[in-house]
Amino acid sequence: MESPLFRFISLNIFTKRIFPTFIDEICFAYYQWMWRILSSFCGSNWNPLKTIMHIVFMGIMVINNIISMQLMIYLIIQNILKILNLSFQIFMNLMNQLKSFQTVDKDVSSF
Repeated sequence: MESPLFRFISLNIFTKRIFPTFIDEICFAYYQWMWRILSSFCGSNWNPLKTIMHIVFMGIMVINNIISMQLMIYLIIQNILKILNLSFQIFMNLMNQLKSFQTVDKDVSSF
């Protein structure tokens, strides 16, 4: 396994950015797994069990990322709907208060 410094430098070279994002981390990990699979195919000490395990682990990682991204998208949409609901309630409360002010003005003007 690489050192954290090597990972940081290679990730920055790969993405050409100073501060890599979460998506860059996923892409880098994906290409790293693909490189390991190809090297296990092409290496002189080819091990079919190792190759199968790499493919299985890569599939688990991809499925895990898809599930976590869907969960994040669901939470973002849920929070947006909560914000819209609260803003609509605030708007309705303001309209009701404005209506009550108008009725008080009419009552005062009738005297």
